[in-house]
Formats: sequence, C-alpha cells, structure tokens
Amino acid sequence: MKVVNNKCNLKWADLSDSVKTIIEHIDINCCDEDFQVGTKLNIPYFKGRFTQEMADAILEYQFSTENLNENCYSAELQDGVLMIKFVKSSERQ
Repeated sequence: MKVVNNKCNLKWADLSDSVKTIIEHIDINCCDEDFQVGTKLNIPYFKGRFTQEMADAILEYQFSTENLNENCYSAELQDGVLMIKFVKSSERQ
C-alpha cells in the first residue's frame, strides 16, 4: 500500500467485486456493520466467506483519495472483526 500524507492511491476499479459490494451495502443502507473475518456473509449480491484480504482492502480503501473526497465510511479491525462505520452516503450530501 502506498500511503502519502495518510492517503493511498488505491482506486475503486482496483477493488474486487465482493469488496465493492460490501462497501456499497454500507453506503446504500446508511448502516454500520461488523464483519468477523472467516465467517460467511449473506448480504444482497454477495454470499461467501469474508476473508482477511477483503478486510485489508476495505481498510486500505478508506484512506484512498476517492473515499476521503466522498467520506463514505471509516473502518477498524479489532480481534478479527472489521467494524465499518457509515459516515455519509456518496450520493447524498
């Protein structure tokens, strides 16, 4: 991860479809979610195991210029649980 001044250059296009779906789930539903790494998720458009790689991508993307400009979510990983906090919808200001 290349971070400059607490920003990274990760782009939306770089994320896997499953990671995009989880972020969109937070944004569309204006909700906070906790996801345990290794558990199966069953959210619209994604049914599968939530992996450490997915958690890492969500953690990294929160510092991307794109997310910082939109200010959609913040995330924190504690004891294998990724806690994603809804900040504001990218479509509603």
